[in-house]
Amino acid sequence: MTSVMDRRMFVTTVGGTILAAPLAAEGQPQTGKVYRIGVIVAADAAANTEGPDPRNQSVAALLRRLRDLGYVYGRDFVTEPRSAEGKTERSAALAEELARLNVDVIVKAMTCN
Repeated sequence: MTSVMDRRMFVTTVGGTILAAPLAAEGQPQTGKVYRIGVIVAADAAANTEGPDPRNQSVAALLRRLRDLGYVYGRDFVTEPRSAEGKTERSAALAEELARLNVDVIVKAMTCN
């Protein structure tokens, strides 16, 4: 079971690195630009993905990686969390909703139980 959790955490961290790569390529964000990251979780409550210290392990790993790269929650980026509430068929509708909100990127967080 540990190897599954390790693999999931690795995939999440790699996903966070891929997400942050375009931001890092530009250097630190330009003054005044706050990136909006849409986050979709499959089953966890959206409340567990909110803010700079979310309880959701996958989202927390992503935000830790962004912090490691020098980004500050609230100054450089914020998250727009959404939950499919265990109904995977809702993910597409949530992604469309986030796209209408003009978030800069959408991330589907993996479950790490």
